Amino acid sequence: MQVFLEPCEPPLFFGERQGIDLSGWTGATRDPAIGRVQRALNAAIAGQLPDEAPTFSARKSRHFPSQLFFGLLAALTVTAFGGWWWMNSSASAGPTRVAVQPVKALSAEASLADSLTDQIRTSLNDGHIPTISSTDSEGLSGNDVEPKLKSLGVGYLLNGTIERSGKTLHARLHLDDRVRHESLWSYEASGTADDPTMLNSKVARAIAGVISCAYRALGPGGLSETDLLSRYLRACDLFVNHDDATDTKSTFELFDDLRLIMAKAPNFAPAQSDFAKFGAYLAPLLPPDQASAVRAEAASAGRRALELDPHSADAYVAQEMLLPPTEWTKREALLRKAVSVDPKWPHSNGFLAMLLTETGRIREAAVYGQKAAAADLQIDWKPFGARMACDAGQAEGQIAELQSRMSNAPSDADNKWALRWCLLDAGRIGESAKLDHPADDPKLDALRKAAEKALETKNPKDFAKARQIASSLPTDPSTARFVIPWSAAVGDVDTAFRFAGTISPGYPTTGILDFLFTPQTASMRNDPRFFTLVRRYGLAQFWLATGRWPDFCAGPRLNACRSASAA
Repeated sequence: MQVFLEPCEPPLFFGERQGIDLSGWTGATRDPAIGRVQRALNAAIAGQLPDEAPTFSARKSRHFPSQLFFGLLAALTVTAFGGWWWMNSSASAGPTRVAVQPVKALSAEASLADSLTDQIRTSLNDGHIPTISSTDSEGLSGNDVEPKLKSLGVGYLLNGTIERSGKTLHARLHLDDRVRHESLWSYEASGTADDPTMLNSKVARAIAGVISCAYRALGPGGLSETDLLSRYLRACDLFVNHDDATDTKSTFELFDDLRLIMAKAPNFAPAQSDFAKFGAYLAPLLPPDQASAVRAEAASAGRRALELDPHSADAYVAQEMLLPPTEWTKREALLRKAVSVDPKWPHSNGFLAMLLTETGRIREAAVYGQKAAAADLQIDWKPFGARMACDAGQAEGQIAELQSRMSNAPSDADNKWALRWCLLDAGRIGESAKLDHPADDPKLDALRKAAEKALETKNPKDFAKARQIASSLPTDPSTARFVIPWSAAVGDVDTAFRFAGTISPGYPTTGILDFLFTPQTASMRNDPRFFTLVRRYGLAQFWLATGRWPDFCAGPRLNACRSASAA
């Protein structure tokens, strides 16, 4: 079966252009072009190959039997014609493209507008959003714009301006529906004229995140009503650009938008799975009575999503987050299911990686963290994937990547957080300390600075001072996740366990237990009290029941871990 990866002159025998065109493939498994490839291959496998094929393969014959040759040639001809027919008959059902038109400079240098345009295009491409080339985009002028857009498969236009006012730059962008000629969503941001790169990064990341989140609603099989599409984009905007919609106003606006979409487009599976996922994710932040109602709605939406789309990974992710945190075995099974139905979906990989860090399998967590980081930008998993890889002993390569990202977006808090810990994992304490964000409590800041100095100097007096500061801190569950790694890092395990006793397993929005298995808490894992602690968390029981032991129990320590868990 022929496929065309790029425009080319096929060699002799393949001269007829009868094949499936993948030149516009985005790399996504849900791309309609890949669906055509799958259907063509399934047809061939189901009935077009001769019975002799398995025999030929088993014999490893060096001669090509004539019956097999003509059978395969017939299959190739039929499949190639089928691919050609699918390619031509369903060209209109291909992925909808977004045309990023040149940003206009208003009272600002043209170079600022050009760099913002380039950054937006780059971010959309990183998020696997089908776009058109800059040459095609810049050629969209004159009376023949509409035919050009149609021929390029453009469904949506992104336009905008950048304006300078004194030392401030202000960018305004809007996404328009090409067919209906209506504006669907707009975004504004300001930044200092002294550092336009920071503004470019902020704008591009915001736009790519929202369009990536909402892309399933664009084009064939999506939302046809402008009002619903606008609301879906707004729901994505609330999550992507308003701190995961964690403030009460954003939370309930997001829920209301998705409820309306589910009511008016009940067969649009992504709205169902999004409500399930966002509801399960945000419910722990709500008062108990409201949380209970949202959880029930999320469970119902998740079931409906799976009825509409058995491959809805987000629905399984939602089911996992609706379980009590200590249901480790069931939670992992649901996340494994989510990954199996859609192996490249970022959230299933990302949340599985988080669970693996909580159960001590840091090396495996790093693998899934990197898979999540390689996917779209609805949630930028790259900093979290990098931190997991650093904790797994792969710090140096991640540090270089994070430093590069920081140079493009110096104010990005997630990249800064990940780089800080990766430098710490690598023993580059001085560099890590330069990225510190002041702690709310001066005593906590004093602990961190004392611990960093001790780790850098290796001086026993510095370690003693850090331990003295840690031991004087009053037990407070709200600061436990800060105090535990720093006190453990300087050898004050008594303080680390004192604070750990105030923590219970939680949800992504309320705090998880990944700190137990980082390099900084190695002293806790070497203490007999550790297994008493993890039994309270339900982890010891999980390890014994499943045999999925944490990394630190590998090799000669396994029997000791078994005995300690069972004791």
